[in-house]
Order: sequence, then structure tokens, then C-alpha cells
Amino acid sequence: MNDLCKDDEVITESYHLIIQGKKSWTVADEDYEQFYKENSKDWLLEEVIAPNGVNKLLIQHSENGEHALTYIVIELKGGSGTIYAALGEKLPIKTYWRNDNTVVVETKSDYEILNKYNQVSSYGDIVKVEYVEH
Repeated sequence: MNDLCKDDEVITESYHLIIQGKKSWTVADEDYEQFYKENSKDWLLEEVIAPNGVNKLLIQHSENGEHALTYIVIELKGGSGTIYAALGEKLPIKTYWRNDNTVVVETKSDYEILNKYNQVSSYGDIVKVEYVEH
């Protein structure tokens, strides 16, 4: 019998999958907060927490020069994903929560946009995305 599982006792471990370009690795749940604090300064420009205290918006960037991207990731219960991405290094994009179900993105009309979502959902939560272009 396996030493980790005895009768009704089950031991589970949970990890976060980290992907950066072609590299990927896992970080245990108990180590993730520290990992995030130490490494987010390399790619995180701003973090905005929703009024509900759970959902987040993250303005991030990657690469430099002609391949640079600035993008917004939304984190909801059950998942996360990019809602807006534009070519350019550390573009002055702003985002905020109007309420728990509406996000506002302030951007410029002359940016080269790679993706732009108007609505996202996860586990029944629907979040609308409004854009203000200057």
C-alpha cells in the first residue's frame, strides 16, 4: 500500500503552472505568493483589484523593441486571460473597475491592437469591457 494514502486519507498537492515564452515550470501553492512578489516586478506594470476584493486586472508587458507587447490580463474565479493586447513597450494604458461586472480600459486609437474583448465570463460571472480611446 502507498504510504501517502491510507484508508480514507488522501493527500493532495496543488501547483501553479508558470509559462514564460518557451519555458514553463510549476510553483507549489504555498510558495506562489513569494514567487509572485519576487518576479512580478519584471513584467507587472499595475494591478487593480475589483470592488469584490477577488477579481483582478493586471497590466503587463513582455519583450523589448519591435516585439514588445503591453496587455491586460483579467483574473476571475476559475481562470484568467488576456482581454486586451497592443504592440509596444510599456504603453500608458490605464484600466479600472467601474463595478464588479464592468471594466474600463483607457487606451489610444493609434495603437496596433492584437486582441480586444468586449466581454468575458467564468463560472457564470460575466464581465463587460468598455474602451475609452484618446
